[in-house]
Amino acid sequence: MDGPLNKMREEVQPKKRKMEGTKPRETSRLSAGRVAHISDMRILLLGYRNAGRSSSGNTILGKKDFDTSGRTAECVKREGETAGRHITVVEAPGWCEDYTIDYTTERDKQEIVLSATLCQPGPHAILLVIRVDTPFNETHRKSVQEHLELLGDRIWNHTIVLFSSGDWLGDTNTEQHIESGGEALQWITEKCEKRHHVLDNRKSGGDQVTELLEKIEEMVAEKRGHHCIVDACKIKKRFEKKKEEERRAEERKMKVKKQSETVRSSAGGVAHISDMRIVLLGYRDAGKSSSGNTILGKEEFDTSGRTAESVKREGETADRHITVVEAPGWWQNYTLVNTPERDKREVVLSVSLCHPGPHALVLIIRVDVSFTESFRKAVQEHLEHLGERVWSHTIVMFTRGDHLGNTSIEQHIESEGEALQWVVDKCANRYHVIDNKKSDGGQVTELLEKIEEMVAGNIGDHFYIDENELNKLLEKKNEEEIRAMEKKMKAQKQREMLRSSSGGVAPISDTRMILLGNRNAGKSSSGNTILGRKEFYTSERTAECLKREGETAGRWITVVEAPGWWKNYPAAISPEHDKREIVLSVSLCPPTPHAILLVIRVDTPFNETHRRSVQEHMELLGTRVWNHTILLFTCGDWLGDTSIEQHIESGGEALQWVTKICNNRYHVLDNKKRDGGQVTELLEKIEEMMAGRNGHLYHIAPVHTKKQLEKKNEENRRAEERKMELQKQRETLRSSTGPHALLLVIRVDVPVTDTCRRAVQEHLELLGDSVWSHTILLFTFGDWLGSTSIETYIESGGEGLQWVVQKCGNRYHVVDNMKSDGGQVTELLEKIEDMVAGNSGSLYETPRKQAKSKNAPPKKRNNKTAYLTDWGLANMRDSLAEFGLAASGSMCGPRSAGTELYMPPELLLENQRCSSMSDMWSLGLTYLHMFTGSVPWTLKKQLALTGVLLRQERPHALAKLQPHLTEIVEPLVQYEPQSRMTATDLVTF
Repeated sequence: MDGPLNKMREEVQPKKRKMEGTKPRETSRLSAGRVAHISDMRILLLGYRNAGRSSSGNTILGKKDFDTSGRTAECVKREGETAGRHITVVEAPGWCEDYTIDYTTERDKQEIVLSATLCQPGPHAILLVIRVDTPFNETHRKSVQEHLELLGDRIWNHTIVLFSSGDWLGDTNTEQHIESGGEALQWITEKCEKRHHVLDNRKSGGDQVTELLEKIEEMVAEKRGHHCIVDACKIKKRFEKKKEEERRAEERKMKVKKQSETVRSSAGGVAHISDMRIVLLGYRDAGKSSSGNTILGKEEFDTSGRTAESVKREGETADRHITVVEAPGWWQNYTLVNTPERDKREVVLSVSLCHPGPHALVLIIRVDVSFTESFRKAVQEHLEHLGERVWSHTIVMFTRGDHLGNTSIEQHIESEGEALQWVVDKCANRYHVIDNKKSDGGQVTELLEKIEEMVAGNIGDHFYIDENELNKLLEKKNEEEIRAMEKKMKAQKQREMLRSSSGGVAPISDTRMILLGNRNAGKSSSGNTILGRKEFYTSERTAECLKREGETAGRWITVVEAPGWWKNYPAAISPEHDKREIVLSVSLCPPTPHAILLVIRVDTPFNETHRRSVQEHMELLGTRVWNHTILLFTCGDWLGDTSIEQHIESGGEALQWVTKICNNRYHVLDNKKRDGGQVTELLEKIEEMMAGRNGHLYHIAPVHTKKQLEKKNEENRRAEERKMELQKQRETLRSSTGPHALLLVIRVDVPVTDTCRRAVQEHLELLGDSVWSHTILLFTFGDWLGSTSIETYIESGGEGLQWVVQKCGNRYHVVDNMKSDGGQVTELLEKIEDMVAGNSGSLYETPRKQAKSKNAPPKKRNNKTAYLTDWGLANMRDSLAEFGLAASGSMCGPRSAGTELYMPPELLLENQRCSSMSDMWSLGLTYLHMFTGSVPWTLKKQLALTGVLLRQERPHALAKLQPHLTEIVEPLVQYEPQSRMTATDLVTF
């Protein structure tokens, strides 16, 4: 019945949407008798790159005024007469549809905001251009939302969705396309109040444009004639910022010119280098291979895959013999510690391929993606792996030069901010921009001349690394390759012996397997590759075991995916719910699985911490689990021409231990390829493993799984009771408003132990005994739960967590901070209102205020204010000590103990071990925020916090604090930890 019902819905929903879409138009035309004709109409085109903005602008104006051959890098304004109206159309730069706003360059964001000023006093309509011939998913939706809301939240009131590539629809109407397009597209049209239009830009104007203009007039009439207004202060700030950046860009340009002239006019001058050696460095996908090809003027480097080992190519360019070496790239936001050892070694050895050493190290950076502080740190650590002298021989080469349009590279550098400027300055202002789409010899000649100037500035020296160090690395590499070959031969011999034995290897027509591994290892993608279709969700976490089946390589395959764990967490820190799911995964493929596939990525290092985590989580299934386990390496494309055996040998003892305990059974998958051969080979390896085990299946005691199932069922029952109790409690209290809440924030991906519970209790009760009456437990990392209810999580979380929930009067809420979902916030605010109503309207007051106003009537307050507290709980060391983490200082560093604005200087600046005095600083800043309603520090940029702390400035919000409260807060925020008020002093104050 579901099939016919779904088909009926698909037929009815578009008709319903069409009726709803025409109703506002009819209402608009009837409300004022008629819709006013706008003789001078202003339109702003927004959308992602290649959405069809320029083409749509041309269609609207009825002429080719917008350039469709290249990217729009700066706002473009065009005007014309259409359908009896004077039309002004402004096109703003587009963004990459798969990127969030964090990856959009500052210059592009600035242009989007300033686009509104080109159609003063403001546009009548924002046309959001979306193609109908490509899918529109949640990533695209989020990107659209973030970029549009640069112009303010009210932007949606004046926006119409303009679907381009209308010819693609054929006989399908727009409403049918929206209904079949999924929730993301439907969300966008709902935000635009169901206003949409479709254009076929292959057709010249006519009725489709007239209808669009009428829809704009109807929207304006509905808004009582108002056009879109962007905050004037925001515009002014952007203008001033742009003007200042252009001034600094000109200064930088003049400085570079003067620098070049000084070198060329010096006594030695600039020598022509007839035999030039260059090493290309940079993060993955920066454009190193393409740049190498552009420099050599021919296709020498492979641009279709990753460069896993350094590659050397030579050629003649601009009267010079050029040697170009490309080193492997790193993930742009990964620090050195997260880069595999083999890649780090290859970066160093790249220098040895152009003996005696390169004249220039060319650092490749894209101009079409924002360059953040994390990218800067990654660049610094990877380059300085070559030694401190590296910067004297480095020149920054910006790729994707076509993205700049008419914007100079200096303007780009100045607008991007401190992170990029730091890198350029470290390279002594040496930079060049290249467009790898152009075979333009001039841009390469200019680069080579800049390299010659740099060498002249270095008194003719090239870059070099100590020969002994290079020889040691080469010897180590050769030894690993020998061992890798031996390992490969051993594995092949082992397989051949099994297949030639008397029993042989029997095919398994019904193969059952379980996927285990840390979070983001690639379990879901591997399940899809094995089954040959998308069965597992790759966009969200697997919180409960998932079972999927299908036909592959002549076998019926059952794949079970278990929840993953954090790779640097021991099993003791993993939630009980996750550990139980791992055990219960076995019960989903009865009688038992043929193979356990342990999934590990090849593009990140595997260290001793990861090894211990793997061992502890795997052995939840018993120590015999290893006899039935195959190591499944994912991200196989990262290896390039490197064999998996070479990766294992260079991966260190931790990885080799796991390989050995799996009896040398391993396989590598590239989940980007739908290559049946790699899956068939995996299935054959499973069959060989079974033959080696004489057909014995993995076995776990039924009593063990039975107990876990009973426990799960009991917890689910209690969870349902808790949910009903909470619902009943809320219904009883829905009679008043006036929220004022303390939100106790706890992550759901880490267990709450008794030590954690005591820490929470002691810190909260610094605020007085009544604190619990005004506290709601706010669970974060909601995506970790998946389809598991928060009640189920609480019941499986143990007595420590349940104690906290009970102390909060069974008040709790879960948020997923990765989602910009207003519904989850609305529900939280309603729960706060329920709590205040249950407190008879009384609000939380500090212990000092409570003493003063014990007999006084409660003061009236803004009943729509919720106070959120976060003091970081820097003293989490005591909690972590249970798991052996505190001894190494793990998780007590500057990035992992709380919110940076509230963290003490000894952690942020000196990376010291945290203590109870660290907590007192954080608590003091939290009090300061609560008492003043202002954040402790007034900072324009996040990087400024370091400077403020180094100068030992007083927290800025102290100036707003009432004198009697200063006596409490100021002693808590002393820079010298031992000078701070202790918890005992505070309680007895």
